[in-house]
Amino acid sequence: MGLCSLVVGGLVMFGGMSEKPRSIKVGYGQPWKSIHPGLQHTAVADFVLSNQFEALVGYDQNNNIVPLGAKSWRVNDDMTVYTFKIDTDRKFSDGSSLTSHDYKRSWEEALSLDPKSANSSLADVLHMLEGADRFHNLGYISGIETPDSSTLILRFKETYRTALDYLHGNRLAAYKKVGDRYIGTGAYSLRELGTDNLVAQKNPYSNLSSKGSELEMIVIDPTTLKKSIESGIIDIYAFEAGSRVAQENLTGPNTKVLVGQDAINEALYLNSLPGRLFSDKRLRKALLYLIHQAPSGANKLVRNPKYFSSDPQALLPLQAGRLSDQEANKLVQDGERYVPILIEESKKKPLIVYVGKGETWVLDHLENFGLVIDRNLSKEADPSERISNYYKEHRSDILLAGYSISGADPDSVYHVMGKHGAITSPMIQSRVIAEILEDGRQIVDSNRVNTQYEKFSRAFLEEVPLVHLGFSKAITVYNSKRVGIDSAVIRRNNGHLYPFYSKSP
Repeated sequence: MGLCSLVVGGLVMFGGMSEKPRSIKVGYGQPWKSIHPGLQHTAVADFVLSNQFEALVGYDQNNNIVPLGAKSWRVNDDMTVYTFKIDTDRKFSDGSSLTSHDYKRSWEEALSLDPKSANSSLADVLHMLEGADRFHNLGYISGIETPDSSTLILRFKETYRTALDYLHGNRLAAYKKVGDRYIGTGAYSLRELGTDNLVAQKNPYSNLSSKGSELEMIVIDPTTLKKSIESGIIDIYAFEAGSRVAQENLTGPNTKVLVGQDAINEALYLNSLPGRLFSDKRLRKALLYLIHQAPSGANKLVRNPKYFSSDPQALLPLQAGRLSDQEANKLVQDGERYVPILIEESKKKPLIVYVGKGETWVLDHLENFGLVIDRNLSKEADPSERISNYYKEHRSDILLAGYSISGADPDSVYHVMGKHGAITSPMIQSRVIAEILEDGRQIVDSNRVNTQYEKFSRAFLEEVPLVHLGFSKAITVYNSKRVGIDSAVIRRNNGHLYPFYSKSP
């Protein structure tokens, strides 16, 4: 891969003289595909776009919802109407002010675009609005109202307790087209130099880090991480699941790791479509048992257990709806009786397993259980191939992948397992789980949330739409000799790059 170094923008004053600061070179382990908010369909794109675009709300270090494009909001008693006061002092990178109309236009325009993936993108929240079902006939959503430039009103068809959690995503950011580029109100303005090469120039109207340097973003082979950081090909390896980065790649003399929260759920997605081996629930339960029969059993399926916690439950430890370890383990153990059946069935119909590049040890581990793997059809698939398999082709029986959800409310799992979840797939859809999650969305009384989502947690370990391996912490790797961190502006380790600044011109 040919790499070029580009210096862009900005002036730094030294004793009356000015020099252009050295741009920071940022590497990502996967392509971002699209940098349009409405077409964002990969985790990498979400991290990249967080530097240019801002949704109505965001999260702080403690996972609390905080203002971004909206400086305040109020919610009616039955949680069907959300009224936002837009921060019109915020400006796009061309100097124009943010308004409520920008959000309405951005969302409706995004719904009109041809999707770049089979995921349902904005569906988590916009399908709940009044008039959403008539959008393709009318061209607008009646449930989005803009009585003036600073007021945005969202009217939902029914109670939507967790709307704020879903309104934080970059897919729901406000954007504006200027020439052939899309701009936002975030810390940077992105410009494409090529398919896998971006330049990020500082938004002069953003009040974020004054130290923040211009960036060049490229895609690198993750296996070259250590060499790339030490040699200066990149200064930062941005936002990765720590469980996927081998520890030996984090041991350079100037290599530092910024550790974030449990941000990535690692899982084995099981193909339960009719006619497939895992359409039999007993066999899904058997695999769950094999993976989690021993404490920290899933550690053997990740590269770096240091940044990973093995856990069969899909809800985070502090979320409502978690089962006691004793009850969860009892449900896991129930699958032991079906293991002989799973082994015999895999002999008749060897399992097709898709993993990432360099992750063939996962196949070895499954074979150690006595399972038969089809080594001809199983493959080390690149990200786009795994995405296509998950949403459209459904070729694998088992797919090793991760998903990222956020928010303290347990409804966050709707994103991947709900009937209208933005990143769900027919492979893993469970009618039982979908109904529990739909009912959970109707709850207004917070005292009922725990009981409802305990039902989900039990159903998850009974139905096993996917085998949840555990939680990976998000990490950002950087060369501390070349870049520093302005800790005053770190909100949450979610892909933002504005806390980083170049230490030398």
